[in-house]
Amino acid sequence: AGAFDSRCVWAMPQPIRRGDELWIYYVGSNQDHDRVIDPAANGKHLTGIGRAVLRLDGFVSLDAGYEGGDFTTPPMRFAGNRLELNVATSGGGSMRVELLDEDYHPLPGYSGKDAIRLYGNSVRFPVRWRDTSDVSSLSKQPVRLRVRMQDCKLYAFQFTSDD
Repeated sequence: AGAFDSRCVWAMPQPIRRGDELWIYYVGSNQDHDRVIDPAANGKHLTGIGRAVLRLDGFVSLDAGYEGGDFTTPPMRFAGNRLELNVATSGGGSMRVELLDEDYHPLPGYSGKDAIRLYGNSVRFPVRWRDTSDVSSLSKQPVRLRVRMQDCKLYAFQFTSDD
């Protein structure tokens, strides 16, 4: 309340990527479109330039509370040898990923019992199963991801290569 950007914000059209963040510059005012100044500013008209910082691909997330939840993707084909998640777990939260065939059967070595729980906050969190993180043997065949979440946010996932 009363800040230079409390009533109007005009964002620049192109976010700037800096490492694992998106920077969005904007112009703000504490005056609305009817020229009414925010009462918390005590009649003082303020304007300025600000910067909002957002995690990479952080515009939307799939969230699970402490009670947990899961989802399964449609079948997809991918190229690459590693699965990475853009995820943020709470202190008590976690996530596991299971790979399934088109008929929802767990793929050997990539089942829920093989999946290593993920804890933390990263835009490139590598997914691991008991023996491996390498998914290249499944490349180009249809697979589903079953993601089991507890008290966390999933922003994005991608298959990547070490190249």
